Amino acid sequence: MSMSMKSSFFRYTIYAVNIILYITSCVTWIVIPEFWKFNLGLTLFCILLTAWIMYIHRQPLSKYANSPHFKALFANFCGAILVFLIFAIINFWGYHFPRQIDLTRQKKNSLSSQSSAV
Repeated sequence: MSMSMKSSFFRYTIYAVNIILYITSCVTWIVIPEFWKFNLGLTLFCILLTAWIMYIHRQPLSKYANSPHFKALFANFCGAILVFLIFAIINFWGYHFPRQIDLTRQKKNSLSSQSSAV
């Protein structure tokens, strides 16, 4: 194997390991939340591995970060996060302050004054 093939194999192996560790971290938070120290350690290791990969590829990443494609992608990502947060707030509000409204014209699903007096 040539040196570039070894380097390429190592790089893709690190990428695959990082992705597998992120999936494992998500699964362990769901399946065994009582082992929070293990979960936190695994999550921090994943973040550090990602930071190391980004440090190794900082020049191509900085070039991509200044491109118009990244700016559009980042703007769309921020918009999606804002929509998600708005839905999360509406869901939280609806869960903690439930209201029922009868929207039928004949008010078929509403209690009469006699029933509500009982």
